[in-house]
Amino acid sequence: VTTTGKPYNNTYCLIYRIVDPKIQELTEYCDTELVTSAFGTAKASG
Repeated sequence: VTTTGKPYNNTYCLIYRIVDPKIQELTEYCDTELVTSAFGTAKASG
């Protein structure tokens, strides 16, 4: 259950850049609006 009580079912796209059989870089894409609506916005500290 999320903090807002809304369901969270997102789709992700992961792009790996491989160099010398090791992961050099990982880029993740997802629906950030869905994340915000499911979990709310972060409160600023301080």
